[in-house]
Amino acid sequence: MDKQEADYLQIVQMVTVSFPVGPKEDYQSSMLELNASTHQIEVTFEEGEHVFTSSDFRLGSVRVAGIRDLIGRLVFQYSYDPASKVITVCATDYPSANGMTLMTIPQGMEQETCFEHAADCGFLADEVYRNGKWNYSPLMPGAPARIKSIARDASDALIAALGKIPDHIVRLRKILPDLSAEDFKALSFVIVDGKVVGGLDRLDQLGADAEIVTPFSTFNGIEQWGYAWDFANVVGSTHDPLPVGSTSWIALWKAAVGNPFPTCTSTGFPGHVICSPSAPVGGHIVPGTLARPVAQGSDEVRIFPICHAHNGTNASYMRTLQQAWCVRLDNYFL
Repeated sequence: MDKQEADYLQIVQMVTVSFPVGPKEDYQSSMLELNASTHQIEVTFEEGEHVFTSSDFRLGSVRVAGIRDLIGRLVFQYSYDPASKVITVCATDYPSANGMTLMTIPQGMEQETCFEHAADCGFLADEVYRNGKWNYSPLMPGAPARIKSIARDASDALIAALGKIPDHIVRLRKILPDLSAEDFKALSFVIVDGKVVGGLDRLDQLGADAEIVTPFSTFNGIEQWGYAWDFANVVGSTHDPLPVGSTSWIALWKAAVGNPFPTCTSTGFPGHVICSPSAPVGGHIVPGTLARPVAQGSDEVRIFPICHAHNGTNASYMRTLQQAWCVRLDNYFL
């Protein structure tokens, strides 16, 4: 392989996006001033898992040992798999130090850096209130919320920019959303010797070796697919683990994606199924045009809203025309 070929291979292992960051409104107090401004941040995603640190940008000024510029710097962790074209970042509300973080630094005073996460991560005392000079105070009313909103807006802008990369999947790390006790129970099931044997109503009839599997074990965030991508049913998925007719998988999708009123994802795609777009269920699906069984323990199963007609036939594949976001499942069981 010559140098030109090697350089080409290195280039195709990367994708680049840009997104805006900065205060949306002016803010002024006796200690702190934020200036409404927009700075473009460019990120090149390289193969593997990395921590991105942006170049510095000006947020305003702060009165620390005189009046100094207040500098911003973004930091977040990501992973990129060029083979599967999957980019993984934390969702804006994912409570992790690996999510979008805004560092704020008085010009020339790196030791006074404070950190503001897009999501609440439990590090506030360690990362903000540890400093003696640059710090929030009652003389800056509303400043913590203003600075946090810059981090959250940057996270949302990054995710939106990632969604525009052609032919790539954006995977967001999320925690299991709040579910009612009824929905949580419906999404829990019992396995014996590695086989699903039923819902929790079977537990009292089974021996000490019976194991309860909850949504905590299967839910692994959400993904954004491209427009008009093909997908098909998972054959035999009614045993994973809900009885026929349950709609709690759609409850999980609604809570995770934040869309309470989905329609059938494949509505408008010509096929052999007469689609009823209203009141869809959460369908177990795989990429491609062929409905097929999926091996126990697989991580390739996803949940999309699909109508009862599409969910009830394996003869016709579907297409992402109405929804792009799906729930990702791990440890699929048949």
